[in-house]
Amino acid sequence: MSAGYSGTPLVRKLGFRPGWRIGVVDGPDSLPGLLGELPEGAELIAGLGPALDAVWLFAVSRDGLEERLRAEVPGGYAAALDTVGTDEAIDASLALIEDRDRIVSIAAFVA
Repeated sequence: MSAGYSGTPLVRKLGFRPGWRIGVVDGPDSLPGLLGELPEGAELIAGLGPALDAVWLFAVSRDGLEERLRAEVPGGYAAALDTVGTDEAIDASLALIEDRDRIVSIAAFVA
């Protein structure tokens, strides 16, 4: 995917690392082409599987977001990157991630 106004490729913004296994839940079929080149040895896994380093969930509705996230990865999450900034997305991050320093929102704003 093009770097956009910042000049930083999306894969780098997302923090994907070499060798990572990234579970993609409900992502578009075109996602691999949109992302461009992944770091060496990194791979996108459709859905969830064992030994994932990251889960990338695409949601079209805010309804039940926290419950869905808990169901997708019962073992819990180490960090959250919110790219939506809705109250529901931020609330879900706060509910799921104990260490507040491991929550990042790049879309939240104050009206």
